[in-house]
Amino acid sequence: QKIDGNHGGQVLFVEFCAYVRSRVNPDANPDFDADIISGERCGKVVRTAHGNKATHTHYVQKKTLTQFDTVEKRMKDTIKDIAKLKDLWNTLDYNGNNIVSLAEIDKLVVEKFPLLNHKPALMRAYKATLRSGDGDDWVEKKEFKFLLGNLIYFNKLFWLFSNVDGDMDRRLTYQEFKKCLNIAGAKMSEAETRQDFTRVDRNGGGIILFDEFCMYFTQKACPECLTAMAE
Repeated sequence: QKIDGNHGGQVLFVEFCAYVRSRVNPDANPDFDADIISGERCGKVVRTAHGNKATHTHYVQKKTLTQFDTVEKRMKDTIKDIAKLKDLWNTLDYNGNNIVSLAEIDKLVVEKFPLLNHKPALMRAYKATLRSGDGDDWVEKKEFKFLLGNLIYFNKLFWLFSNVDGDMDRRLTYQEFKKCLNIAGAKMSEAETRQDFTRVDRNGGGIILFDEFCMYFTQKACPECLTAMAE
């Protein structure tokens, strides 16, 4: 009853947050509570007290291919330095059993390579690494270089995929697929592009999923970073 101020029989999430915070910190600023409950003055209290500089960096920055190139260079430098490579593996394999799970890889990416924190790309990199190894469900120490290469490669593919996926539904139409090939620098005729799209779109639904997109690219062109980084 206390939270449901308008007695409508429902509690909004922002109202619930304000209630919990008041229980944890009864001396909370009442202006801040009002800010949460209304949902219309977010940030005004902070800016009034601290100026616009308090919130000027609070925005989502679009990722660029150059950023991925920078991370790729960092990984290649690590691979060339045996000491750094061992340190990175030890960070990943924190329990020292010489095998790592998908969850451990995810933790490493989030903490060390946040730019690569895209779950669809992570899953593709993980599966591709397993296929290149002995086929079990664990990435072993000897497969670590391939894992790093796969993380870069499939994240670049995910960036490419996302940039042409206009409605962000994780599916590509023919026009989006065509645009993707143009960005990638593929020199193909309209007929060749249509033929490839039809080949990838096996069920004829007129759309391509990210997994299908990855399979197409890895079969179409050898991922250079995988061979170069694993040598």
